[in-house]
Amino acid sequence: MDEICHARDVLTDPNLRQEHDQFLAQNAPLSSANAAVSNGSLATSEQVESVDLDDMEYSEATQTWTRVCRCGNAKAYEVSEDDLASATSQGCREISVGCDGCSLHIRVLFETEDEHEILDNN
Repeated sequence: MDEICHARDVLTDPNLRQEHDQFLAQNAPLSSANAAVSNGSLATSEQVESVDLDDMEYSEATQTWTRVCRCGNAKAYEVSEDDLASATSQGCREISVGCDGCSLHIRVLFETEDEHEILDNN
């Protein structure tokens, strides 16, 4: 209960929230402002929701996948084709994406087209 009260205090106080977000930005394994490639697990101990790329909304116009965050930001999480190509080139099949509106992250899981074809043929 104490942790919940502390979390509420941090989220409702702009100064505490800014300090918390700065701490996360300095300690999170992010390679860009919005996404990072991860080899198996995130370096932080926070619980992170795993989301399949197919469950995200795809925009043909921008060639990006987006997802709504619990904070209410409609396009909080965004993954681009370049993000996937970068992760694939490093042998990764997941990307950690931070919300643009708060300090939450999700782990986006995906398959390459080759892996998808192999699974479909079996």
